[in-house]
Amino acid sequence: MNFFARENPEEYKIHYKKRSKVEAVNHSKKAIHGDKVYSKLKSARENEEGFRWINHNINVLNRAMHQWKINPLGD
Repeated sequence: MNFFARENPEEYKIHYKKRSKVEAVNHSKKAIHGDKVYSKLKSARENEEGFRWINHNINVLNRAMHQWKINPLGD
């Protein structure tokens, strides 16, 4: 990564920015919902994790609407 950063600084900045955003979102979700999955069946684990992401996204939209007065629907 250090070599890539020195040779292609502009591409590295774009890549690093995406990675930073992904890590921030994952940390936010884990802080709210925890990082353990409690279901035993594989399909149930996938569903549980999917519902956690849905819940997290709804949480973010509600916060945008009520705390920051942003209308996510764009009306």
